[in-house]
Amino acid sequence: EGETVLPETLVDERWKAIGTLVEHAYGRLPFYRAFWNGQGFAPKGPMDAAAFRKVPMTRKHDLVRAVMDGRSMMIGAEALLGRAPSNVVMTSGTMGFNTFAIVSDYDLDGASTLAQARELWMIKVRAGMRVLSLSPAWHALGLQESRAITRIGAVPVLPWGTLTPRFVGDILNAVTLLKPEHLLITARAVRMLLAECDRLRLDP
Repeated sequence: EGETVLPETLVDERWKAIGTLVEHAYGRLPFYRAFWNGQGFAPKGPMDAAAFRKVPMTRKHDLVRAVMDGRSMMIGAEALLGRAPSNVVMTSGTMGFNTFAIVSDYDLDGASTLAQARELWMIKVRAGMRVLSLSPAWHALGLQESRAITRIGAVPVLPWGTLTPRFVGDILNAVTLLKPEHLLITARAVRMLLAECDRLRLDP
């Protein structure tokens, strides 16, 4: 009891949460308000499937254009709402331009880290374990994930590079040298590691 709810209740709560997010973005974040106004959208009334279809899709190139036009990496960082920035981290620059994430102490020690720690605990991460994370150390996800791993009392292992074939050797070195007991890994990364083992004639 308390861990499960009726499916219809989940649906209602989901739309309430989405409605709160849309109202927050429009009311407090200038980037979204200007972008949505430019597309003729303003939130009206409660959110449901029909109302959500009217919310303009925001793509990464929209953010990149706003950052370049505004000549400021603070585009989107209005979400800090007065909190002091704690860390500035980059994205991987897959569009030929590095955008930035600015995180606060709240992001690193608040609800976000607690939620990640709970997920890690549910997949059997325990104190003292070495845990390999494939989120790059310089990325916001790597920063937050390593904080959550540390909070449990485990030891984060973050190999250098991004999840692309050119860095698979670094990932494999981290696995073979540091022998992590838990891998936070994707199917794509598994395939890359297996292919590298085949190339080096190593037993996976």
